[in-house]
Amino acid sequence: MLLSKWRPHTMVIYPVVLFLALCVIPARTKADPADFNHQNPVIAIDPGHGGEDTGGAGSETMWEKDLTLLLAGQLADRLRPSYETILTRTGDYQLDLFERTATANHIAAEMLISLHAGGSFLHKAGGITIWYYQPVKAAFSAPDRPDTVPPLTGWRTSGQTPWAAVQLQHTTSSRLLAGLLQARLNKIKSFTQVKLNAAPLIVLEGADMPAVLIETEDLTNFIEKTAPGSPGTLSELTDAMAGAIDDFFKKTPPKYPDE
Repeated sequence: MLLSKWRPHTMVIYPVVLFLALCVIPARTKADPADFNHQNPVIAIDPGHGGEDTGGAGSETMWEKDLTLLLAGQLADRLRPSYETILTRTGDYQLDLFERTATANHIAAEMLISLHAGGSFLHKAGGITIWYYQPVKAAFSAPDRPDTVPPLTGWRTSGQTPWAAVQLQHTTSSRLLAGLLQARLNKIKSFTQVKLNAAPLIVLEGADMPAVLIETEDLTNFIEKTAPGSPGTLSELTDAMAGAIDDFFKKTPPKYPDE
């Protein structure tokens, strides 16, 4: 979806900043459970879209897939060293929704954060919306949905649980996480209308951990507010997200086998 509003200084400056930032995103591309010792909570961060799936567009040089990757990299940097982090994708390539969720499950992550921009994912343009999973009464079809989530290879096991039932075990904690994110993001003056919503989102459905999808306001407005020299910054956004994650684990600390 091509959005028309665009400030001239943003067209020149922001793509350069984006390019430089993408160059320093962590290069881990495959999830190996052996890389995660769970001494600190593991956070899986999912940059939406990628490759031919560009998502929304703010200009001919700025796509949603680029912004989500930039934001994911900065959030990962902000969370370390208090947390172990992994990005479901670290470059401009396409993943299906099940692969993204499976990456988080495979490493037994304690949280999944999926990032999108408004105006494309669920056709919401205004404000920030934080989504958590809620099933529909009548099951909708997804032919390639896995039948079950296989046992995890790490310290936590889920057994052979139907994919469509996995996130239901985490509904309370996912709603708590969504509310904490809303409270933190509401403190950023340049972002308004931080809303909570629930939907049967496939990327959250099979997640065997608290999971939310954060959809920023429409891409063009978001870029204008976070561009150099503007009132808001990406660091404000990632600081708020990290603060909410801290709040969550203070309320619901993870439990490990030796505890």
